Amino acid sequence: MAYAAGVDSVTPEPDRGDERLEHVERMAQAYLDLQYEVLVAGELDLRAGRLDVVHRTRVATRRYRSVLREIRGLLDPSAATVLDEGLRWYARLLGDVRDVQVLKESLDDALDDLSGDPPDDLAGDLLIRAAGIRADEYCTSRLEHASRRLAEGLDKRRYATLSDLLAHWRNGMPFVADLHPSSPEALTFLHRAELRFQRRLDAALAAGRPDLLMHEARKSSKRARYVAEMAAPSLGERADRTIRQMTAFQNELGTRQDRVVARAALAELAASPGAQLDRTAAVFEMLRDRLAPTPTE
Repeated sequence: MAYAAGVDSVTPEPDRGDERLEHVERMAQAYLDLQYEVLVAGELDLRAGRLDVVHRTRVATRRYRSVLREIRGLLDPSAATVLDEGLRWYARLLGDVRDVQVLKESLDDALDDLSGDPPDDLAGDLLIRAAGIRADEYCTSRLEHASRRLAEGLDKRRYATLSDLLAHWRNGMPFVADLHPSSPEALTFLHRAELRFQRRLDAALAAGRPDLLMHEARKSSKRARYVAEMAAPSLGERADRTIRQMTAFQNELGTRQDRVVARAALAELAASPGAQLDRTAAVFEMLRDRLAPTPTE
C-alpha cells in the first residue's frame, strides 16, 4: 500500500475582510441544504422499507457532520453540539444496517472465490455451500435486528426532534453574528482538514498500520473530502484535487476496514457450535486466513 508523503501545503490568501466569511456561510448553507434533502428523501424510503437507501442516507449524515464540525467556530456552539449529537445517533443506527450489508457482500465474495478453487481437505463444494447458508443466516439475523432498531429509531421522539432541528437549520443556520472581519475563508478550513488527515495517517504508518489508527485515518480522509466538496464552488480545481486524493485513500483504506470486519465475523462464525458440528468452521477459518493483511498493507 503506497501513500503520498503529504497533502499539498497551501498558504491562505491575504485577508479580504467580511466578504469571504459571507462566502463560507453561503457555501456551507448550500452544501448542508443538499444533505438535508437527501436525509428527508431517505426517511421516506426507509419508512417504506427500502433499505437500499441506507448507504446514501448515512453518507449524508457524514457529510453534514463533517462540515458542521469543521465550521463550528462560526456557529452558535450549543446549537451545533445538539445537532451534531442527534446526527451521530442517527448515523449509528444507519451504520449498523449498512455494516451488515457490506459484511454480507464481503462474505459472499470470499465464498465465491473459494468455490472457484476449493481446497482438497474441505470435502469440496458441498461444505462450502453449507458454509454459505450458515453465513447467510448469520447476516440475515443481524440485518433484521439492525433494521428493526432503525425503524424503531425513526418513530422515537429523538428522531422527531432531530428532524425538526434539521428543518430549522434549513431555514437558516445559526451563524455567530459578531465574528471578526478576518474570519477564515474556505481554503483555511480545507487546509486544516487535510493536515488532520495527514497527521492521523502519519501516526498510523509510524505505529505499523494498526487497524484502529488506520480506521481513524480513513475517517479523517472522508472529512477532508467532504470539506473539499463544500469548498468546490470557490476553490475549483484545488478542491477537486483533494476530493480525488481523499477518495483514493478512502477506497483503499475502506477495503482494508471491510476485511477487518469480515475477519471478526468469520471468527465468530467459526466458533459457533453449529459450525463446529457440521465442519463449516474449517471453511470460515480458511476464509479468515485468506483475508489476513499482508505485510505491506
